[in-house]
Amino acid sequence: MTQDTLHANGKFVLLEKLSLDRGIITELDQSMAASKDAIVCDDNHVVQGFTKVYSANRERYCQGDPSA
Repeated sequence: MTQDTLHANGKFVLLEKLSLDRGIITELDQSMAASKDAIVCDDNHVVQGFTKVYSANRERYCQGDPSA
């Protein structure tokens, strides 16, 4: 598992990239609205950053990319 760090207004937000065997799609779908790890402040850049990471991983996973 790796972590991507997003910086917004002086705050660091850690986003965990879940491995495929842990069900990245299901777990991210369930946590999109209320993730304590991804949304720790009211900053649109943080939300957009998390959404971008989520969307990219979902697309790669659906295409069968093992590195997603």
